[in-house]
Amino acid sequence: MVKNISGTNISNGVALEDTDGEPFIFFIFNDLSVKKPGDYRIRFSLSKIPESDFNSNFEQLDHIFSEVFTVFSAKNFPGVLPSSSLSKFFSQKSANKTFKGLK
Repeated sequence: MVKNISGTNISNGVALEDTDGEPFIFFIFNDLSVKKPGDYRIRFSLSKIPESDFNSNFEQLDHIFSEVFTVFSAKNFPGVLPSSSLSKFFSQKSANKTFKGLK
C-alpha cells in the first residue's frame, strides 16, 4: 500500500444531531487530500484509546471503506463541485472550521 494521502488522519467524535434531529456521533476529516490521480477508497478504523496511557496499544473496534472516488490531475480537473448537503449541515452546526468551496 502506498501512502498518497496527506492531512489530519485522526479525528475525535463530534456529538451532533443528524439532519433528522437524532443524536449522532460524526468523525470529520476536513483536510484530507490525495496526491496522485486515480481511483481510491479510504479505510476508516474506529479504535478505543485508553485514557490512562496514550502510548500503549489500543483496540481496533471496527473498520469501514469509503465509496470509490476519483482524483484528477490539474490538467483534467473538471471543476469544484457544489458542497454536499451534509457539508453544509456541518458548517451550520460549526462542527468544522473550514469548508473549502462552500456554495
